[in-house]
Amino acid sequence: MCFVRIFFLLFFLLVSTGSFADPNRFFAASSEDELWSTLHEQFLLSEELVCQFDQAVKQGNTVESLLQGSKEHGLLYARLQAIRELEEELQSELESRLLLSFTIEDSNSGVPGMESWLRSRAEASRKKLGIRGKTFDFSLSRILQFAKNFDQERGFGLESLSAPLVLEEYRQWREGFRRQGGRASGVSRLRNKVNSLAIGIQESWAQGLQLEPSGFNPDLQIFPSSGQNGNITGSGFPMGSWSLTFDDGPGRLTPVVLSNLKTHGLKASFFVLTGQLEKSAEIASFSRQAVQDGHDVYSHSYQHLKIPKLSESEQRHEIEDALQVFESILGFRPDLFRLPYGAGVSNSMVRASLVKSCQVHVFWNVDTLDWQDRDPASIVNRAVAQMKTLGRGVILFHDIHHQSVIASEGLMAYLNAENLKTIRLSEFVESQNGGSKWGCKPAWSKSR
Repeated sequence: MCFVRIFFLLFFLLVSTGSFADPNRFFAASSEDELWSTLHEQFLLSEELVCQFDQAVKQGNTVESLLQGSKEHGLLYARLQAIRELEEELQSELESRLLLSFTIEDSNSGVPGMESWLRSRAEASRKKLGIRGKTFDFSLSRILQFAKNFDQERGFGLESLSAPLVLEEYRQWREGFRRQGGRASGVSRLRNKVNSLAIGIQESWAQGLQLEPSGFNPDLQIFPSSGQNGNITGSGFPMGSWSLTFDDGPGRLTPVVLSNLKTHGLKASFFVLTGQLEKSAEIASFSRQAVQDGHDVYSHSYQHLKIPKLSESEQRHEIEDALQVFESILGFRPDLFRLPYGAGVSNSMVRASLVKSCQVHVFWNVDTLDWQDRDPASIVNRAVAQMKTLGRGVILFHDIHHQSVIASEGLMAYLNAENLKTIRLSEFVESQNGGSKWGCKPAWSKSR
């Protein structure tokens, strides 16, 4: 009975990490030591790219100007997106393998909590690989948080053994890294892969990110469409207006974000994964609470796959099936959608799939890069710098990272201190459309 229970727990956790989702994973053939090494390289290259992005922002650039400028400018932001996609795939691969190893060892002889076990395993690989310095520890912060969450789900390790990352050490290292030019070494293979992926991403975004109409018009301006009317970027917002958006939840940190929003008297829009809603009634209740608190809740797909890579039937699952399950859990069908990674905004089949599901896509024009940056203060500074240049728009956060929760509250305080207006996405759509709704029914065929 114990073995059966462990098997089903492991199967559920593997599915929840997305490890069975894509049989053509880039890291599937890598050994565990190679995965640890690549995780370290990913951290270093991400820090290099974030440094370049911050320099571009200091020069008055934003997501929009980078994507609409020269190809090299567009490639800078596309490289960040490419390495984020690889980082999530790498994280998923590591999680699934470590879960398997830990569960077998735990069931055979009983081992300490997963966090302690994972630290020992990672340290053994670090020594074998000959990696020196604190950067290896910095690269572990997200996988350690995964282990902490796993322990807590089992009722083990309710008090953290230690922080995943010592913030002051990270800040000091990053300052030195940037003073020395902010260039990562020993990452040529990963750099080549990122550059290759970035070319396709940049070309897609350059074609697909058109500005939506601005100014009030009683006619329907925003509606499901493969063109500009079906894509909100934030550039058409009234000056001085901002929309706080949070992706990839609901999760254990979502209630903290909701509490912070209530404290600061602000409303936000959440793009949630249906796979997260299905995890448990408790997790789903976080999104119900968001709706009760007056926030917007929309779909971010089923399990955060890169949708342009999928077949039409797989796209239907990630978009339409996700919406149907979303409605069965939360009791309403949303009408705005955010593609994972923003991938597919100019892909004709992807946009047609969104139209079939009566969805308008939502991009962003302020990227906090909170998925990589471990320092809440610099996340806030990055957001504010872009906001001062733009004057209006959609701000991207993720309510699954600890640094994001702290940074988003810092930005909430800034918004209130500067008397800046925040609006939900639904308010913007309603004002643009004069209160009219688009009368639309899903157009997917019944046969699969």
